[in-house]
Amino acid sequence: MRLPTEARRPISRAGPGRIRGIAAIAALVFAACGPSAASPTAPLATSTPGSGTPAATAATGPTGTLTIALADSPQSLDPLQAWNSYTDIISLGTYDALVQYGAGSPAELQPWLAEKWSASSDGMEYTFTLRSGVVFHDGSSLTAADVKYTLDRVKRLNSGVAYEIPAYDSSEVVGDLEIKVRLSAPYAPFVAGLSRIYILNSKLLQANEGTDDGQSWLALNEAGSGPYALESYTAGDSTVLKAYPGYWRGWDGSHVQTVVLKVMRESATQLLALQGGDAQVALDIAKADLDGLKSGGEFTVNTTDTLLQFYVAFNTKSKGPTGDVRFREALSWAYDYRSHIEQVLGGYAAGAQGPLPKAIPCHKDDVTQPTFDLQKARELLVAAGYDPSTITLKMAFDPSIEEHRKSLELFQSSLRDIGITVDAAPLQFTPYVETLRSYDTTLDLASIYEFSDFPDPHAVLYPHFGSAFLLGNGGYNWSQYSDPRVDELLDQGVGLSDLTARCPIYDEVQEIIANDYPVINISNGGLFAVVVTGPTVAGYKYNLAHHRTVNYYDMTVSQ
Repeated sequence: MRLPTEARRPISRAGPGRIRGIAAIAALVFAACGPSAASPTAPLATSTPGSGTPAATAATGPTGTLTIALADSPQSLDPLQAWNSYTDIISLGTYDALVQYGAGSPAELQPWLAEKWSASSDGMEYTFTLRSGVVFHDGSSLTAADVKYTLDRVKRLNSGVAYEIPAYDSSEVVGDLEIKVRLSAPYAPFVAGLSRIYILNSKLLQANEGTDDGQSWLALNEAGSGPYALESYTAGDSTVLKAYPGYWRGWDGSHVQTVVLKVMRESATQLLALQGGDAQVALDIAKADLDGLKSGGEFTVNTTDTLLQFYVAFNTKSKGPTGDVRFREALSWAYDYRSHIEQVLGGYAAGAQGPLPKAIPCHKDDVTQPTFDLQKARELLVAAGYDPSTITLKMAFDPSIEEHRKSLELFQSSLRDIGITVDAAPLQFTPYVETLRSYDTTLDLASIYEFSDFPDPHAVLYPHFGSAFLLGNGGYNWSQYSDPRVDELLDQGVGLSDLTARCPIYDEVQEIIANDYPVINISNGGLFAVVVTGPTVAGYKYNLAHHRTVNYYDMTVSQ
């Protein structure tokens, strides 16, 4: 039940088998690595964005403190674990990637540390030219050797964001600012996947590798070149970031100097902090409070299209009724989709259409999508030979998430009307994942959040519906679904570089999956996509490729 924040993915891509990081030690504060962790107090040097060359000290620099209220802190600061939004929101500020999806331009992949790149005609090799003048927070220059070290470490550890670049094979440093990267097979979204691969200061990490490739050290420290340096981290309480003077994109008065990521687990606590000015941004305000904040005019309730999709997953490998596609189809007509959107989510979402979120390229607008029709559900059950009064199903949900609880209650009510009993199975993410290790222990139904880390159809369809990820094998196939034709088509699609050629392939994939009913597709967006900003904040924009994060480098706060 991957928490879309983390969540990629509670029973959500809190995401995807993804809790593999080193647990942070609670209640201790740790200083960031290197001398750059010191808090800048004087105005910072500025530069023309992208120039990499700091200019003379300007009259103005970043000012003020932006406090962001979050429901939790990450298990590890290691950017390898940036599939988890609690890690990613910190990594976005403390590290850079070769390429990036900027906030407010969701489908536009931008040059970042890499000024340019090219691919070989067979799609097996990429050459990246790096930006000059980029420095890490200890003052050392970024080179191609740091990129190679980072990519090789991702491959060695093969966890976390490694799923973003599964075809990475090796790389060769051609010069200080040039690197050649070789793949084991053509992989269309390779460059897009690099947006989650944050480049490490290789010398600093090598000095702190220990016996676990630096995982323990990076759980509590950072080794990046991003706009902010880590000043302190207190697990379960707060993370404090300070503007790094030498950042290559530069600084002026349109940036904040200090960012505080403050853990406030309860929605009511976040609401009080917003109203009292102790936080300027909140990510977990309850639905019951959003309309009041919006109508008051003082706060902004930010909503947008997202890659987040909520669905109910069936155990398609069950020896019971959910293993029968006819039964799954019947139950898909028994979900009250409109009540979910209007009552459970208060209208802060749109209805789903098939297994691919609408914001993803190649989404098929006319794919099979049931509506709420209890009479049809009854007829399909009878036609399939089922006596509803004899059926009891068990449904997993995360009890800490309102939408999960309400979805369970909604489905229980509908199915009760046609004679089926649904027993609640409250499970948070880790124990839920353990149930997927066997088809026999996988529950009949489960409430799931899913989202991809970049807008590409393969990033959704492959890990969630590919046979390679059955039995919790490193992916997010919550429904234990497999189909040989789907696997074949997914392999074809990922080997093509032209999106126009890939879309017909993914059209067929979507139709096959939709008609096999492994999941009940319910909504796009929802409360996990709502961010509330206070009256002193400007510049917030949602980042489609970095769900449940905040673009604080682009924001200002007036005191």
